[in-house]
Amino acid sequence: MSMIKCPECNEPVSSKAPTCPHCGVRIENNIKRCPVCNSYVLLDATECPNCKTRFLVDSQNGKSAPKDETLQLEPAAEQAELDSEKASTANLQPKKDTPWYLLLLGILIIGIGGYLYWDNYQDKVASEEKAFALLQDCNDPLSFEDFIARFPNSKHIDEVKERLNGLHKEDAAWAELCRNLDVNALHNFIDTHPTSPHVKVALHKIDSLDWRQADELGTTQAYEQYILQHEDGMYISEAYNSRDNARRREEQARRDSIAAKVKADSIAAAAAEIAGATLAPAAE
Repeated sequence: MSMIKCPECNEPVSSKAPTCPHCGVRIENNIKRCPVCNSYVLLDATECPNCKTRFLVDSQNGKSAPKDETLQLEPAAEQAELDSEKASTANLQPKKDTPWYLLLLGILIIGIGGYLYWDNYQDKVASEEKAFALLQDCNDPLSFEDFIARFPNSKHIDEVKERLNGLHKEDAAWAELCRNLDVNALHNFIDTHPTSPHVKVALHKIDSLDWRQADELGTTQAYEQYILQHEDGMYISEAYNSRDNARRREEQARRDSIAAKVKADSIAAAAAEIAGATLAPAAE
């Protein structure tokens, strides 16, 4: 049995139905198939209403028959069509004999899989945020490169790459500075990169350069200037001792200068007195 379209009213009807429930025309043993378009027509039809194919007339019963076709459907073809329809219906409809526990097991597996995926995603997000937080006070380019490698799709990736680029520029500026040390350039580097890991080294270099300059001058004023600029400098104790020694040297030099001036004045006065005494008898 298969569903066909009624040749009279074109409504769906079983090929084995006695009559069409819609229009009442007889169906069983009263239909045939057009050999051209395969549509069903009444047995006494002389022409297919769909493709206009004309049928031959059966000489025994006086009714028309389609050329190269029997009056009724072949059982094998009808059975094949019926099996195909059942298979199609079976594929469209869910199996009713599936055990409930298998459905429950499937739902449970899907739920566990979804939970594990969500839990793994949350752990990854937490790990990413923790790693990004550690970068806030970090100036190590390797740490930024590691973050980019671990979280290439992070929402912070643009910011991290920008900061890494800044660190590379900072390192290049420091390398250039080290090739030609200058106190003013070091101060400018510190002002430009206050959070750089090179700041401590720059301060140390400034301390050393200022101390070297003060020690080369060796004056009380030079040492006092170093002490004023570097209260916690590496050479602060030596600066105090050197300042006191310089002060004593300068004081001694001042006293020596005064004594020398007094001595020179005394000698000049004595010479003038002798010269005056010598000129007096000559005048008499």
